[in-house]
Amino acid sequence: MGRFNGKPLMLRFTPIIVSTGTSLVGKYYINISLFNSKSKVRFSDWLESDDYVLINQEHTKAIKSCRGIKEENKILPQSRSRSIKDFKIR
Repeated sequence: MGRFNGKPLMLRFTPIIVSTGTSLVGKYYINISLFNSKSKVRFSDWLESDDYVLINQEHTKAIKSCRGIKEENKILPQSRSRSIKDFKIR
């Protein structure tokens, strides 16, 4: 069916992150095809799912535990990786 120049998402048992821009409102379908990830060649037509996920509206929700935390300025101890400076010789 020809080469595929985009970045395909492989089926996995982990969540797939989809960037939708500034809003999630819309209809979301799943399209699949047979694809060779090494040669980047698609071997079938695209099959679109009959069902879709519809998001009519969205709301902003403040999460109390994160309000006011700017981790890029002050990294929380549980978020940063260990350093040799963390070990003290007594």
